[in-house]
Amino acid sequence: MARRLRNALRDPGYWLAAAGGLCGVLAFDPYRLRPLIVLAPLLAWLAVRAAATPGAAFRRLWLFGWVFTFGALKWLWTLFWVVGNPFIYPGVVLLGAYLGLYYALAGWITRRWLWTPREWPGFVAFASLWLLSEWLRTLGRLAMPMPQVGHALAAWPWAIQIASLLGEAGVSLGVLLTAGWLLSLLRLIQDRGGRGRCATRRAALTSTLLLLIFWSHNVGSWLVWRGRVASWASAADARPLDVALIQPNIDQISKLMSYYPWETPERRREAARLREVIAARNERLVEQDLTHRPDLIVMPETAYTELDFYSNERIRERVAALARRAGADIVFGAGRDMSAAGRDEIYNSTYLVRADGSWDDTIYDKVRLVPFGETVPYFDIIPGLQESVVGIGSFNAGQAMPLFETGGLQFGALICFESTFHQMARRYARQGADFLVVMTNDAWYLRSAGAPHGLNPMTGVVEDTLWFPPRQGRTVFTRAGNAWLAMPFLFCAALFIWKMRAGKPA
Repeated sequence: MARRLRNALRDPGYWLAAAGGLCGVLAFDPYRLRPLIVLAPLLAWLAVRAAATPGAAFRRLWLFGWVFTFGALKWLWTLFWVVGNPFIYPGVVLLGAYLGLYYALAGWITRRWLWTPREWPGFVAFASLWLLSEWLRTLGRLAMPMPQVGHALAAWPWAIQIASLLGEAGVSLGVLLTAGWLLSLLRLIQDRGGRGRCATRRAALTSTLLLLIFWSHNVGSWLVWRGRVASWASAADARPLDVALIQPNIDQISKLMSYYPWETPERRREAARLREVIAARNERLVEQDLTHRPDLIVMPETAYTELDFYSNERIRERVAALARRAGADIVFGAGRDMSAAGRDEIYNSTYLVRADGSWDDTIYDKVRLVPFGETVPYFDIIPGLQESVVGIGSFNAGQAMPLFETGGLQFGALICFESTFHQMARRYARQGADFLVVMTNDAWYLRSAGAPHGLNPMTGVVEDTLWFPPRQGRTVFTRAGNAWLAMPFLFCAALFIWKMRAGKPA
């Protein structure tokens, strides 16, 4: 074991893989070195290319995936420090290792079944499997779409407009194309002075990829400009919706301590004090300018931390009175405890209270829960196993995705982590939503590791054209979805069949 570790430390392939994962981490918040995202798939491919066996490619890409995904899950670590349960920290570590398997399998399949002496068919196969692995990570109870390489570009609207045609996977495709261009440029530099058909083809490929990248980014800039012009032109015709955003910036430790079911009387009193502080801060922010009457006030996820909010008449009346004083509808997040005898049933929910203080019948319960944060996947199969082994309970997952209505417009609600599941945005668009409200934990902002929750929905908005003025028509992606991902799969299948028919060993 020690000798294998020493050999791995001497192997440049592992250093390439680790460097690629680190570049991926640095491209996201709080570091924001976004251009580095292009180096992540490039270095991962170079690590695979240098692997002597499929097993070596698997191990290198597993290291890459673990560094990349584990670094992006830092925002889950807060639970460990507050709740103090030792299961949470290794759970996040294991989740990063599990997500790394998707990249490892992409490297192994490429090296084992789709390997060719020529580099470019192998790179295209690797990029195709990369896209398929990002899509597969959105499925199941262990689903964790973040991080995807395309998410790093969400801060640049001109770079993500391809999502209206190909979705968020199309943005990742753009990153992979840029990585391919860098690879082609690298090989061209290595082959400087070379002549003949091979050098000519490589130069032509490099130029073609550069033109394609340049074209897509310029089209993106044009679409952003066109959207702004359309908004200005229709501003006189469309009824504006005045929205106020409330950002209390309650630190995460205070939030968790305020709703965690502490056992000691001292801790329970402190939790009650923190709940009062949170409610008072919400009221102060809403009331600081009552001369401004917005149509809708948006508060964060768990703006009120009482888990029994649904049945707590005292706090509900307090929020209703706040809406009456503000003269605006208020949408916010809070818990919903529907537990019965011998059965726990708690939801992370979204509520809407009207300007007259009445409560809207529509309640949205969070559908996609954070693994090892809001739920421990599959531990609920055996009743009581999670509480006895893990020591923490889970939220329940909602089943429906209703639309809310305000000011004559309909909107869908996404809660924090759900903003990375863009199929949810697409479902809302198909239901007729005019816009989306994404409520995230307000403790994640500023220079925290959770700040991407504010950027993740951007590609979903572009995918389905959910912006103002209301509904300018649905996009190609809204209608077709991820059907185009069959093309990478078909390419890999065709390459595999060609290799089998050629009788070449993998």
